[in-house]
Amino acid sequence: MGAIRKRSFLPCMIWPLQASLAGGVLLAAGAAQAQPTVVGERAALVDPLTGSSMFVKNGTPTAAAMASTAKVMTMYVTLKAVKQGFLSLSDTVVISEKAASQWCNCFPGGDVKTLKKGDSMSLEDALYSIALSHGETTVAVAELVANAVLNADVSTGSTVAESAALEQDFVDMMNDEADALGMSLTEWKTPHGGDETGQVTTPRDLIKVWNAAVDLSMGFLDYAGVRSRSVTVAGSTGTTAYPLNKWYWYYPNVDGDKGGDTDWVRSSLVAQSTRLGRTLVASSFMSSSIPVGQHAATDVAAMLRWGFRGIFLPDRMETSASPTGAATVRALAMDCTGRDVVTAEVTQAGGLVLARWTPPLLGGGDFPYLRLHAASELTSVTEASVAHLSSSVAVSAAAVQEAGLSHVYLSTWDVDGAVVGDPPEEVDAVHVGAGWNPDVVLVKSGLIAVSYIRTDYRLQIDLYTVGPHPSGTTGVYDVKVASYTSPAGDAFFDVSTAASLLNECQASPCTPAYGLVMAGRTTDGNLRAISFRVDDSSITRHSTIDGEPATALDTTRLGFSKFATSIRTGAGNVRVIYWDMTPAGTLTRVDDTGNLSETATETSIARLGSASIHTPRRGALTATRDVNGRLKLIAWERDRFQEVATRDDYRLADSGASGDLGSRINVCRLSTLSDGSSGAGDFAVAMQDASSVLKVISWRVGAP
Repeated sequence: MGAIRKRSFLPCMIWPLQASLAGGVLLAAGAAQAQPTVVGERAALVDPLTGSSMFVKNGTPTAAAMASTAKVMTMYVTLKAVKQGFLSLSDTVVISEKAASQWCNCFPGGDVKTLKKGDSMSLEDALYSIALSHGETTVAVAELVANAVLNADVSTGSTVAESAALEQDFVDMMNDEADALGMSLTEWKTPHGGDETGQVTTPRDLIKVWNAAVDLSMGFLDYAGVRSRSVTVAGSTGTTAYPLNKWYWYYPNVDGDKGGDTDWVRSSLVAQSTRLGRTLVASSFMSSSIPVGQHAATDVAAMLRWGFRGIFLPDRMETSASPTGAATVRALAMDCTGRDVVTAEVTQAGGLVLARWTPPLLGGGDFPYLRLHAASELTSVTEASVAHLSSSVAVSAAAVQEAGLSHVYLSTWDVDGAVVGDPPEEVDAVHVGAGWNPDVVLVKSGLIAVSYIRTDYRLQIDLYTVGPHPSGTTGVYDVKVASYTSPAGDAFFDVSTAASLLNECQASPCTPAYGLVMAGRTTDGNLRAISFRVDDSSITRHSTIDGEPATALDTTRLGFSKFATSIRTGAGNVRVIYWDMTPAGTLTRVDDTGNLSETATETSIARLGSASIHTPRRGALTATRDVNGRLKLIAWERDRFQEVATRDDYRLADSGASGDLGSRINVCRLSTLSDGSSGAGDFAVAMQDASSVLKVISWRVGAP
């Protein structure tokens, strides 16, 4: 093998760590909470965005054995060698005699040895195997990397002695990297983490190398977060494909983890989870003195739960006064566009008042600020809905009592966001039909959908275009470009509708597809969801899904082809239901928040998190009225893999019962605080307070 010269490896291997760890315990994101219950003697929770340690147990740490979590450093050193060109992921890893005899959790899992001397697989497949703690592949890769980097020889050891020397060379590289990353309490003795005197680290040190591996941008999380992978092994009798599987049962949306246990270590784990675009990394070490049955995953879940609760805790900002300044509210609706809010208030006298609220920059002045308001010419109004189409246009749909019957009218308003001091103006009003429970939503630019319940309890949906009015202003100019009426027997008490783009047009020819999801309470009191495909001249019903009993509901668009409905169940609890809709119009109920005990008498829902086509859309914010009449905001995010044993952690955080007493609660999302990739956002809640006065309250969720 010749003399080993490994110093030449260091200059190109030392990279600065982007997310450094602060010493001590920093509780900025969760200071108002009781600290998490952690059983392990050593634990840490780190926010890579800030580099801060949000929680530390054993804050003046003593290092300890780490078991197979050492393989995080093994993968890091290997991927860095690949990135620097010493190796390729397609290179072949041959199982040496020493690797084949390694005591192990053996490939493809368990105590029975499958790999033999001379068997081989690609380096990429071997990394997946290492992530699942297979000892033979770990030792073989250590030999290969050391030989490639130090001797430009892409092979494992040809004798046991040569393999042992190469393995020690690799361990030296691990320790060099530990020094470079500031892991001052770490000492490696093996590439696999087996019990060795003097082989120690800490949870904070382990998180340092985890973050460094993520920052390499070499697909580390593809390996550490493997859920299913087929690995091909070439042997003397041919090739065999082995399925590798892993699931993350302890917490939602785990990006990846690495755990271990030995005679000295009851359980150890380092894991990363990303919720609504924010990432946290947690680690816990339990020594063998911890009672049998305890698992570090329980500690990691407790820390992640605590950390995300602090990040996404809804924060109440400001309150604005009623536009009329009097106890007038009989019914209420609200919608948001950008950083503007419009409310449609039905007064006790049956009038309709539309108001525009313009929040200034956060941190200064009243938030939101009531800009101006105006009254509709409609009278005898009983309920209303509103959609804010742009900075200059809003539409309202109102139920009006005429000659003992309820009729729906659609009004278009010029809210002219460019002119200070210009009040909203009701440009036009058209009769839609006889019925109640109107709901208006924007389908796309220039096209709106108005849904309502007819006097025979059937669902009616009408499409309208919004464009230049003959008078020269903006208004409704085409009455009913398309209509849908549900068949007899398809009867509802109330409905809530949301719209979304269903396909992504990146190349021509491509026709954008738009869809509606209508969630309603049938006359027998159960949830029914219906999907529709819509275009400029037609509306077509597709899927129908019946659900559980519901006494109240609200539906929102989460993003591209994704929807959510918040219901009050027959037991009086809040439940969020998630829907996916295909470009063909097929609706699927993909998940829900389960049977959480969260009692409420009202519920409203808005998107939480980015609505981008290219980011996950799993978050929602509900505004509820609890049994004592108080407003409460709850931040939710589902587990995209649906692996967790319980859905309790779908609830990220809640505001607790606020001091705001009232009813007729509406919530909508303002523009995001960040670049749109995180869950950060501002929200407005409109409600009728205990004195029947309109109140608009601003909230911030997930601020960096």
